[in-house]
Amino acid sequence: MRTSLRILACLALALGLAPPARVRANDVGAWTPEFAFKVKRVSQVRPSPDGRHVAYVVGTAAMEGEKSEWISQIWVADADGGKAVQLTRGDKSSTAPAWSPDSQWIAFVSARAADKDAKDAKANLWRIRIDGGEAEALTDEKGGAATPRWSPDGRRIALLLTDARSDDEEKADKEKRDARVVGEDVKRVRLAIVAVEKDGDGKRPVRRLTTGDPSVGNVEGPGRFDWSPDGKWIAFDHQPTALIDDWTKGDISLVERRVTCPSAGAARRAFRSSPWAAVLPARSPRPSTRGPTCSAGPRTGRG
Repeated sequence: MRTSLRILACLALALGLAPPARVRANDVGAWTPEFAFKVKRVSQVRPSPDGRHVAYVVGTAAMEGEKSEWISQIWVADADGGKAVQLTRGDKSSTAPAWSPDSQWIAFVSARAADKDAKDAKANLWRIRIDGGEAEALTDEKGGAATPRWSPDGRRIALLLTDARSDDEEKADKEKRDARVVGEDVKRVRLAIVAVEKDGDGKRPVRRLTTGDPSVGNVEGPGRFDWSPDGKWIAFDHQPTALIDDWTKGDISLVERRVTCPSAGAARRAFRSSPWAAVLPARSPRPSTRGPTCSAGPRTGRG
């Protein structure tokens, strides 16, 4: 059912945003660079848990003035592709839509600034109701956020955070003294969680669940993780560094959501260790103290 819904949603969106039928790839002179930039890109299609709606990202070329980039925004439509509504707007992209378990909220990642006067905003976690309104910032991190995933009870969101650059690195970048040696001081990616609602002090502290050498992802992109059905554990893949070539040394571990000391041995334990590169954690159908199950891929290919 879920697979069929995803396929129907993709077809509906593709048909709705496709270029006019009279323009074909084999028409001489029809597919020009100028026309290519008029075609919108559809990606990250996400059906809602209740099966009634679908969220997706639409990329549009921004070529006005000195701009030359793709701006992506999140849209929501009925499951049959009807009543499409643009949910996010602005001059910064909004991506990685993630549905809340009750299908009423969407968490997403955007480099928009919570403070309109702020400059050099980094990608952070936001949420917005599907019936519209102002988006609300959930994090204010300097390193950049990615891949939000709601807990089964909808009270927390797990996400990935890239280590922030130091003040000296930021200063060097602004002064154009940003020469670097490839492969050195590559920032690692951490698994973290944040509460959806504010605490008694009106804040949402971000709690990192991984520290030290392991990186949940690399410079090519974020790693993968998933909640256990009971919401007590998170399974995640990781590698020794954030270098691309270290993916062959990947492994899968479990971390307890309630952990307060990420470096403690009881907090993070290897779930699978073998000469194969472990990838793709997937949830078990029943709550278990072992948490999610795993699959693995050989070191000889990325598959």
